[in-house]
Amino acid sequence: MACRLKIVFAIVIVTLFAFACAYTKKYSIDKTLNQAQEHMKSDKYQSALDDYHTSHTKYPDDDRLTGDYINTVETTKKIGDRANANEDFDKAQSIYQILLSNYSDFALFEKKLSFDRGSLKKLIAMIKVNRTDRAARQEISKGNAQRALELYRKVYSVGINYPEFRNKFCERLQEIEKNADRAYGEGDCAQAGTAFHILINNFLLFESFSEMLSFNPKTLREAITKCSECLKKKGIELYRKGQIAEAVYVWESILVFDDNQEIRKAINNASEHLRKLKR
Repeated sequence: MACRLKIVFAIVIVTLFAFACAYTKKYSIDKTLNQAQEHMKSDKYQSALDDYHTSHTKYPDDDRLTGDYINTVETTKKIGDRANANEDFDKAQSIYQILLSNYSDFALFEKKLSFDRGSLKKLIAMIKVNRTDRAARQEISKGNAQRALELYRKVYSVGINYPEFRNKFCERLQEIEKNADRAYGEGDCAQAGTAFHILINNFLLFESFSEMLSFNPKTLREAITKCSECLKKKGIELYRKGQIAEAVYVWESILVFDDNQEIRKAINNASEHLRKLKR
């Protein structure tokens, strides 16, 4: 009889212990879920992931915890994607970097995620490119084509392996060329010639994917020659009208994009003529 009581007592103790452990586990997980979601509402993504990782390390086989952990990781990624689409690049980069830094913590369920380590690295690289592209668009709109190309040069090593980089770069290059064509059509040959010169002077920067462009060194040189001839004729007309200083000014604008010896000689002769007139 005493032996039977001992067995019953042991069963009760084990049952109570199991119940206590289950309650403790549920309480701990519930606390983690609630606390993590509060962090998410406050945009404290790292704190939320820390909470999940700590609890998941302790209870790796809990399906509810694992499922919620995965959902939160995916939600964090989507928030980053939304920020990226809205060109809030600082926020997007910060979120992608957090996910990348914590990626090893996702080892037990990484195959269930919609992204991987490589895609995060690409997103971070493309944010640098997108930030550069936005700045380059602004520079081009202000007529600073050279500055736009310098911005792209700085991120060239980061983005060159990605098609998106090449596509965006080509869009800016075509925009510069289109603006130059428009300027030429409107009679602003100095602005057009300068833009064409900038493109040919930087051609090595984008030569590896130049087949994607509608222009090449040959067409750029031809365009520069047309701009130079246009300004040369304009200068001659001014000179014949006796507007020598104005003619010199026009011819000097050619030298910005075309180191033309004939024009240099014309400038020297006209300048000498001006000095004689002032005596």
